[in-house]
Amino acid sequence: MQIYRKSIPLNTPGGRKTAKLLLTIILLGISAVFIAVGAIIFKVNKSNQDKCTEKVTATVVDLLEQTNTSSHKGRRRTSISYRPVFEYTYNDVKYITESNISSNPPEYEIGETVDLMIAPDKPRRIYDPGSNLLRLMGFIFGGVGILMMIIYIIIMIVMGKLKDKENPENTEIDYYEENQY
Repeated sequence: MQIYRKSIPLNTPGGRKTAKLLLTIILLGISAVFIAVGAIIFKVNKSNQDKCTEKVTATVVDLLEQTNTSSHKGRRRTSISYRPVFEYTYNDVKYITESNISSNPPEYEIGETVDLMIAPDKPRRIYDPGSNLLRLMGFIFGGVGILMMIIYIIIMIVMGKLKDKENPENTEIDYYEENQY
């Protein structure tokens, strides 16, 4: 005699309840993480923008090459991004500061002049008003989180409509069947 465990059919109340719980945990959890990351990016960018109130003209003196290597299924992938290094003078002191943002292709060329905002109390802290990369990243992360919430809501509506069409006689959640061979 063998005992087989059958899976929970989605067309039963217990099956739908389990599926809803899993979808809620997964989709809302992922959604919350993406929205939180987007909000953190916006907050950090806004904080830096608020602290950097002095305008300076900087020259791009170097592009630091940053190499990232990743592996997937035995294949290595290498990507290169470029981080600009700015030189500027504030209160008769020359500063050389690298950007926190790297990109490929490079956002600037060596020798290009750029208007930057710096923090008067910490002149090495810079904010590049011409760069939209952080704002774009914040929108992307927040947008993906909101999209995941919308998908969750649509799935819950569809599952609610399925519940209305259910067969009230089919209510078993988990059962075992005995088979003799």
